Amino acid sequence: MKLSKDIKSKIDHFFENITPEELYNLAVTKYGFKSEDILALDDQPFSVINKLYYATSNDDLIDTNQVSETSPLAA
Repeated sequence: MKLSKDIKSKIDHFFENITPEELYNLAVTKYGFKSEDILALDDQPFSVINKLYYATSNDDLIDTNQVSETSPLAA
């Protein structure tokens, strides 16, 4: 979907001027997103891991060490 420059500008302006807390409250109160407050992540340590293989539901493995930066991978 292509957006006009005016619409894109309005969207960018909205997200540049809203705090994460305001966005969360808006999503929960106005748009009915469920709030799952079961994790307390503030000031909790975590470590980043490096997964060397990405497996799909078909068990097709992709070696991420062999994938170039231009290869399309979904998040």
